[in-house]
Amino acid sequence: MKSIAIAIALLAALPASAFPNLTVSYLTPAITVTPTQDVELWVHVESSEPIGSSLGAPFGFDASDLPTTATLFGSRTPIPFASYTSLSVMPGFGCSPSCDVAGYDLLSWFPANNRPLFSNLAGTEVINGDYLVSIYRPQAAQAPTGTFTIPLIPSLHFNVQGLSASGTALNAYLGPINGFAACNLNTLSSCGVKVTVAAVPEPTTLVLVAMGMAGLWATSRRSRKA
Repeated sequence: MKSIAIAIALLAALPASAFPNLTVSYLTPAITVTPTQDVELWVHVESSEPIGSSLGAPFGFDASDLPTTATLFGSRTPIPFASYTSLSVMPGFGCSPSCDVAGYDLLSWFPANNRPLFSNLAGTEVINGDYLVSIYRPQAAQAPTGTFTIPLIPSLHFNVQGLSASGTALNAYLGPINGFAACNLNTLSSCGVKVTVAAVPEPTTLVLVAMGMAGLWATSRRSRKA
């Protein structure tokens, strides 16, 4: 059986300008909800150029971006790639410092859901579009009012498969050190989606508002007639 190798590379040293114009961004960086509403986090993925395994090496990246070596588990000796065979797309997310939000439960699995999910990008091609990453559901059916930030950061990572000159299967990561992410590596602690939970007016308050508007309308009509 051929060994599988994983690259241990200093990805931060790769020239960022050589990567394709690929962005992973929050679809809505600021959201307003009621205390009983779910908070849905959506991401927009956009690549100016096709990226995928079917294109063949370098798969939509610059040839200089491809890893040149991989390191087998338990070994520190790098093995050069002799050829590249395929590309894997790996969506994911991280949180800084935690994904927990007071008053909410984090849902990351949505049964019987027909919306495009970020996890469905796992495969061999990048498909531009909007994707649901996760849902925050109010605990006890009602969350406290106020404003907070959900520090959940979606990202796309890539893995290149290939062979050494002797036929050993090699496997190495490709891309920026933190992947193509919705937040810059230097802003992880302050980045996220801003959520405002606004109280729903009581029915009596809505009636008073309606009466006030009706009064203003009537006054305006009388003034025009005068």
